[in-house]
This record gives sequence, structure tokens and C-alpha cells, in this order.
Amino acid sequence: LERDTATEMLHKTSLARGVSRESPIPQRLSVFSRSSSFVPYALPFTHLVGPSLTSPCCTKLPPASRLRVQRRAQHDSQQDSTSNQAADASNPSKADDPFVAASQRLQGMLLACGDGEDEMVNTLVAEESPESRLQMQCLLGGVLTVATVAICALCGHDPWGGASWSSDSLFAAGVGGAMAAPLVGLRVWSWSPAAATELEDMHVLMLQLQAPWFTNSAAWHVVAMMALEVLPVMLLLLPAAQGGLQAAADLYYTTFQGGADDLDMHTNVAMAASGSLRLVCLAITATVVAISKGLEVSVSEQEYEVAQTAADNSDRFYRMTAMSTEARSDTAERAALAFRSVVQAWMDQRNGASLAASMVAFLDVSALGGIWYASGNLVAPAVAALAINSVDYFYLHKAVQAKEARIKTASIARHGSR
Repeated sequence: LERDTATEMLHKTSLARGVSRESPIPQRLSVFSRSSSFVPYALPFTHLVGPSLTSPCCTKLPPASRLRVQRRAQHDSQQDSTSNQAADASNPSKADDPFVAASQRLQGMLLACGDGEDEMVNTLVAEESPESRLQMQCLLGGVLTVATVAICALCGHDPWGGASWSSDSLFAAGVGGAMAAPLVGLRVWSWSPAAATELEDMHVLMLQLQAPWFTNSAAWHVVAMMALEVLPVMLLLLPAAQGGLQAAADLYYTTFQGGADDLDMHTNVAMAASGSLRLVCLAITATVVAISKGLEVSVSEQEYEVAQTAADNSDRFYRMTAMSTEARSDTAERAALAFRSVVQAWMDQRNGASLAASMVAFLDVSALGGIWYASGNLVAPAVAALAINSVDYFYLHKAVQAKEARIKTASIARHGSR
């Protein structure tokens, strides 16, 4: 009896201190299908308020701001969880499913991750009027445009990429729209149910990032915001980035491969810049954008540490839980296996979404750069970028509107029942 008591206390102490033990995590199970309702981060759109405000990071917020953010998050979570809890209660088999319980536990852990300042910024942005958000977007777009002009002036390149108020630009707009038609078709297909699961997961994460900017916005607000976001970025990625990289290559060749008076070297550099060097510079730009986009939706270090530690300690956690509730002997093993499977599936899906986001960003930048070099006018890739991004903005805005409609319906139903 004393030995058993000591063993139990050792398990409790190890669990309290977070001591991990190597535990095999099984591969992704077939139970995690596309239509699984308990995938941890494939949450309803009403759960996109961000990290939980019970996190210690939120103590850094000012008391008034933290209280306002907490009230908003609690209000949204109460509205969203009422229907889900009722559905689970009416379905005993689902309530007893260890995978459902494991998913809910992992979801709670992930909501506790994050920074309170990020939550406060998202909430403040969502509370602003659409016109105020457009003003902020104008300011950000102006900063990017000024930076583009400055970089191109230093490199000796045209900051507008050949665009002008002429019939040539009008013709280039038609060319860009025609060349963007296949890309638009692919983007529409990516939002369809027939698309890959990784694309669907990527869209869910995109909605988490964009939802505060689309709150209470009309269609023309979204169109204006898209133009203010896409066009300055186009100026930065194509004329500024390509001009800067080509100027750096020119400086390298003239400095390390020959003197400044070597006309033949300058001729060779100019020929290289018009050929293979353009492709290299475009590939570098597309790679940098793809990496940044993938990191934007990937698993954060804090989320990985929390999920992995919980998976490593799942055996001890569920064993102690089963002992306290006097459950069956195999309940703890089944619950631990379900939790490790959920964690592994969540990591696989987040990694797949990150890889999909990187590939889409790389292909978009490469295609837009190819359109620019083929047409010689920045109007062509600008029209193509607006057409491609309009598909994403349409579906994201539609999802945000559906969330707002559900919240309004739940609020009316709650007040009507009173």
C-alpha cells in the first residue's frame, strides 16, 4: 500500500512539474476525414476571436483594454458554444467519444496560447468602423508606395513598371485580364469542396487573420480594401524588389568581376539582366514571399511546445483522471491514444496548410512576375492580381457575413426566449 501510494505521488509530482516521457505518437488515423467535426482548429467562424484571454500574456494589457477584450471574447464564445453544447448533449455517443473530448481539450490549450497584445489589436480593429479601417489601409499603402519610389530612385528603375495614362496601358489591362483567367479559375476551384483538404485548412487560417478587417463591412469596403492592399504590394514586389536585386547583381559584377570602365563587362551585365538574371531575381522574390506566407500560418513555437508536452504527458494525465473518477481500466489508455492521435492530426494538418500557403504564394508571385515581363507594363499584373485576390476576398467576406448572421440570430433567439 505504501509503495502504491508513493508511486501515485510520484506520478502527481511528475505531472505537476511537466516531466515528459517518450511516448510513441501513432500516425494520422482514418477517423480524421475531411468532414470530421472535431478537427481542433477547423472551428466555426465564430471562434476566430484569437487566443484565450486567460493566458498570462494578457496581464500586460492595460486594465480597461483587457476588460473590454475579455467581455467581447466571452460574449462571442458564449454565443458560439450554446448550440454546440446542446448538440453534444443530445448525442450521447458523441459526448462519450474520446476523440471529441481530446479535440476539445486540445482546442482549449491552443486558445490559451498567444499574445494579449495581438488579441487587443484584433479586437480594436474589429470595433473600428469600415471607413476607419480603410484610412488605416490607405496609410499602410502610402508607406509601401513611398518605400517603392525610394528604392526605385536609388536603383534607377521606373517605380511604376511601365504603367502610364495611355492606350498601351489600357491594352495591357486587357492582356492581364485574359492571362489571369486560368488563374482565377484555379482559385475558384481551390474554394470548392472538391479541392484538397490542405487548401481548406489554409482558408480557415486565412479567415482567422482577415476576419477583424471584414467585420461589419459592405461589399464596396472590401473591394476598396483589396485594391489598397494588393496594388502597393505589387509595386513593392515587382519594380522595387526586382530593380533592387538587379542593381545588387550589377554592383557585384562591376565591383568583383571588372572595373567600372570595362564596357564589355557592362554590356554582358545588361544582357544577363534582360535574360536569366530576371528569372533568378523573380525566383528569389517568390521564395521569400512563400516562406513568409508559410510561417504566417504555421504552428507557432508556443503552440508546438504546449501540444507536444501535453501529448508526452497524456498517459499520466489520463491515468490520474481515471483514478479520480473511478473509470474503467482501459478508459485512460483509450483517452491517451485519442489525444495523441488528435495532436498528431492537428500538427499534420497545420503543416499541410502552411505548405499549401507557401506553394500558392510562390505560384502567384511567379505568375504575376511572368505577366509583367511578358507585357512590359505593370498594369497587366495589377489587373491579374486584383482578379485573383477578388476570389479570396469574396469568400472571406462571405464567411464573415455568415458569422455575423449566426451571432445575430442567436442573440435574437436568446432575447426572445426570455
